[in-house]
Amino acid sequence: MIWVEALKARHASNVFPLTDLAAKIEWSERSLRDQEILMKIIVTEPMMANYQRNEYPNIKTMESVKRMIDSLTEDVVPYANYQK
Repeated sequence: MIWVEALKARHASNVFPLTDLAAKIEWSERSLRDQEILMKIIVTEPMMANYQRNEYPNIKTMESVKRMIDSLTEDVVPYANYQK
């Protein structure tokens, strides 16, 4: 059994540089993805701020739409009751 342990140890020492490098590559890829996400946020943040400043719908208009929908719903309710 000592022979098997020696084979395992030799295999582990031969494989270690590859597994270590694979782990470092994975870390580098993750870092690159994080940098890409950060770059996208940095680029889009001014656009989002501009949209929020200039393009958001007026809250009063939205409230008016909601009131109209609520009113229509109330008008339709009597006709939507199903009776057997």
